[in-house]
This record gives sequence, structure tokens and C-alpha cells, in this order.
Amino acid sequence: MKRLSVSLFAAALALGLAGGNAQATLVFVPASWHIDWTAVPSPITIDAATSTQITITDKQPAPSRIGTSNTVATNIFSTSKSAGTITFGPLLYQSTAVITDDQSGQTASVSFLNFLSGTVSQTSSVITTTFGAATFDFPVTPGPTPGSFILGKNTYSIVLDSFVAPDGPGALKAGSLGGLVTAVGHFDDRGGHQDMPEPSTMLLSCVGLSFLGAATWRRWRGQKPLAAA
Repeated sequence: MKRLSVSLFAAALALGLAGGNAQATLVFVPASWHIDWTAVPSPITIDAATSTQITITDKQPAPSRIGTSNTVATNIFSTSKSAGTITFGPLLYQSTAVITDDQSGQTASVSFLNFLSGTVSQTSSVITTTFGAATFDFPVTPGPTPGSFILGKNTYSIVLDSFVAPDGPGALKAGSLGGLVTAVGHFDDRGGHQDMPEPSTMLLSCVGLSFLGAATWRRWRGQKPLAAA
């Protein structure tokens, strides 16, 4: 009887191994992306007679980023030859970001209409900005949260909410406009998994188990009992 149990256990174990594990392993893939900013108009002329203006520089495309990261949209300079203080604003300007999802190559163009106000002269400047809402230049797939969008398998959103005023006319230190790009990756079946056996393989395994059990039973039944001492 013990031999029967051992044989059946071995057959069942073999069948279990043949069945394998069909559960896939999901791996998190972080979002990889890069961004390119442009700004218009630039320069913004406040007073042509005194060459008083605000210059908003275009930023070169940033290197690829992985996951959520800060972004600098533009640098801002003020220039003036005015002896007196000139008050200006609100002056409209537009900053546009083109975000590219590196994994799929898909892009989204997001624009922000903002306003500059303040005072400027050849010796000083006090400049503030008012942030506007984001607009999409072409339709994108909406994401799971307000203002988010999907590129490839990744979800993105961008806010522009950081402003540093320029350090006065003629200064080397520029002001800046920046924000945050939130980039959320996705889960992908890249961990590998054991393949589920073909139906024919499972059928043969079951048939083999049946024959093995029957043969073992016949051998056990055919054994003669030991004579008593």
C-alpha cells in the first residue's frame, strides 16, 4: 500500500509540475520623457523710445527625464534706458511646452497664457506675473485626474506656478518661469512567466496518471501475503 501511495504521489507531483504557474509577473516601468519650451512674443516692448522691454528667452530641449521632475520654462530679462520709472501691464505672453514620451514617441503641446505687470527703469525693476490656465493645442487622451493626459502607456500633467523676477536692467542674473511635470509610469508584463501547458499535454499527463495508478493497483493486488512465522 505504501508503494501505491508513493507512486501516486510522484505521478501527481509530475502532473503538477507539468501544469506550471500561469500567473504573470507585472513590472513597473517609469515614464521617460523630455520637454521643449517656446515663448512668444519676445521681446515685449514697453517703451520703444527708451528701449524699455522684457525679453523672454526660449529654452532648449531638456535632456530626457524619468518620472516627475521640475521644469524651467523660460528665462526673463529686463532692459531700459529710461531715467524715470515706467509702469506697465498687464502684458500677455504665451509659454508653450511640447512633451514627448520617449517610450512611444507620442507628443502633447500644452500652452499657458500669462501676464506680466510692474515697473521698470534703467536702475530698477519690480515685475510680477499672473498665471493662466493650461490649454491643449490639439486633442489628447484625457488622464485619470483633471488636467492630466496619456501618452503611450504613461500619464502626464504639467503646472506652471513658479516665478522669479529678473535682477533689474543690465543684470546678468535672469528671472525665470517654471513648474512641475508629473509623469506616472505603467505596469507591464516584462518579468516573464511559466507558460501554461497545451491542452494535449495536460490530457496526456492525466491519461498517464490513470495508467500508472491502474498498473500499480494490479501489482499490489497480485502480491501474495507473507506466510505467518
